[in-house]
Amino acid sequence: MLNPFSVLIIDDDPAHRRLVSEVISGQLGRARAEETGAGGLDSFLTEPADLVMLDLGLPDLDGFEVCRRLRLLPGGADTFILLLSGRRDLADRVAGLHAGADDYLVKPIDLYELSLRVKAIQRRKGRPATDGSAALQVASWRLDPASRSLKRADGEVSLTPAEFQLLAYMMARPATICSSEQLLQDVWHYPARTGSPDLVRFHVRNLRKKLEPDPEQPQWLVSVPHHGYKIQPPSA
Repeated sequence: MLNPFSVLIIDDDPAHRRLVSEVISGQLGRARAEETGAGGLDSFLTEPADLVMLDLGLPDLDGFEVCRRLRLLPGGADTFILLLSGRRDLADRVAGLHAGADDYLVKPIDLYELSLRVKAIQRRKGRPATDGSAALQVASWRLDPASRSLKRADGEVSLTPAEFQLLAYMMARPATICSSEQLLQDVWHYPARTGSPDLVRFHVRNLRKKLEPDPEQPQWLVSVPHHGYKIQPPSA
């Protein structure tokens, strides 16, 4: 394998680091691990990874801060960040995704589920949500793959990888209702009946905060009760 899928594990639990490293290295790619946020950032700066598995409960830096800093490093904008947390508080997951993470797993982690997630991330990395490098245009919204941003009359909005791929998928299908299950399979590339609808809901919420004049009364990225979401320009 000339370019093995690389995984950086940032976790202060030595037993967990060892177990996850063995699972990754055994069948899924090449893993390396750090026990502190600062060590993880230095490691990524030296050698960017395709996937960063980031524990929120680190001894030095807040996991949310590590996530934000990772996104600013060379290569950090394109890496997939998977949060690991023993916290079951919904607010922590929302904060982590808002800080730039793509997905999360709650500890204790089921190794089979971990394997499925990593394989899905590998598929996602190899299959971008847009066709080639063509920009997508819906009314006044223009999605630019080169800068991974949304351009509109009032300026340009930067997006995380997950936000970009989710928005690209929906903008390629304007006025089409996309269910959470469909989005989990086609955007995140999770097998059927895996992944959580909460993940889609969190990212939709973050997109609305960035893009809608009033996130509580969305005009573009609208919900269709009991069915899913769709891109619907206000003028339509």
